[in-house]
Amino acid sequence: MDKINFRKIFLNIFKIVLAVIILFAIINVSYRKYEEKILKDDVAKLVVKDFTTDDVNIEIKTVFKYREVVEIMQEYLKTYSDNVKEVLQLINDNKLKSILSAENYASDGPTFTNTINYLTTTKEKINNSMENLIKLTKEEAILSYINNSLLSDYYKNLYNKYMLSYEIRQEIDLNVDELKKSLENVNTLIDKERAVIEFLINCKNWTIKDNSILFLYEADLLKYNSLIGEIN
Repeated sequence: MDKINFRKIFLNIFKIVLAVIILFAIINVSYRKYEEKILKDDVAKLVVKDFTTDDVNIEIKTVFKYREVVEIMQEYLKTYSDNVKEVLQLINDNKLKSILSAENYASDGPTFTNTINYLTTTKEKINNSMENLIKLTKEEAILSYINNSLLSDYYKNLYNKYMLSYEIRQEIDLNVDELKKSLENVNTLIDKERAVIEFLINCKNWTIKDNSILFLYEADLLKYNSLIGEIN
């Protein structure tokens, strides 16, 4: 009788424990689905950002380790956005547009020491910044942000899922492709502006009058106009 009672008690306890485990599992699955939905909403806020102009910071709604996933995503995207903005700032530097102005000729000619230094350093800065940006967009670099964390594989997989998703990858790749084209144009502009400046350094037979450049010899004027024409 005691054995039967013990067996019944054990069986009841087992049923209770099993029920608790099942209930816990159901709650855990439901909780994960709930938090993943909120995480997805947070990701949606990041996806619509214009990484060339916008502030990437958002109000994060999800909590606990899910929040860490979004924070790491945001950290990467902020770094990426800052790099994009840096490249754009260098590419759109207004000083590049004034290199071949009469004012610059008058102030820095005939040696053009400052102009040559500016063109050299600007080209280096732009190309180095673009190189760093391209490295940052590689999959290895994107995943390094989450791989360096102490989060479990479940959370790392969530990060990978969204950071390598079509929407975010497309936006990143599109920005980089456009910047590569702009960089190529700026490099060409700098090289052609440098060619004009080096011509003026070697020519010497020119002067600035009434905000215009005048040449002593027609051949030099024709050469100058030809170089300018390559830019325009």
